[in-house]
Amino acid sequence: MKRAIKSLTILLSAIFLLAACSSDEESVKEEEEAILEIDTDQGQDYDGVIVLLQLLNEDGIAVKTFKEGENIYFRLAITNNKKETINFPDYDKFIGKEAFEVFTSDHISIGAPYDDYLIGGATGICTGDKLTLKCPWLDDQSEINPILVNDPDHVSGIRFVKYSSRPILHKGDYYTEFTITFYNGMKVTCKKEFRII
Repeated sequence: MKRAIKSLTILLSAIFLLAACSSDEESVKEEEEAILEIDTDQGQDYDGVIVLLQLLNEDGIAVKTFKEGENIYFRLAITNNKKETINFPDYDKFIGKEAFEVFTSDHISIGAPYDDYLIGGATGICTGDKLTLKCPWLDDQSEINPILVNDPDHVSGIRFVKYSSRPILHKGDYYTEFTITFYNGMKVTCKKEFRII
């Protein structure tokens, strides 16, 4: 009888131990899935002009959730599917100095990922072409100097400059929101919510 009780006690202990391990594994798996939550947004079409704002992780994947301390790459892509070139009034009016500005869920500004930008080159997008702007929140270790170049698939004429490092975004809910203005006065507000875990 004592042996049976002892065997039963060992068996129950093993079952509880396995259940606890399984629960921990499920918790880690759920957290990993939250981190890899893909952003499937394809952008908005404004009369032939497609505007897409994405937040990319360090692997270049558009996601909605980031680990604390992970770099966030802000990416804006504007595709011209119209039959004519899109011209911008000028870059200051087009993108403004608030592009990629980050806010807490309480609407408190944390700032933008850059201090300034240099402007040069084309002032429009030809038919079938795309303008892409990309800027990391934290310093990009792959860059040799503080000038942060944009995606290589298009020379935008805008280069972002950082004079100081940005703080790590701590756990919580955030969003980026800004307005861009096109040649005809059309204004498009871009907004993307994200979470740091």
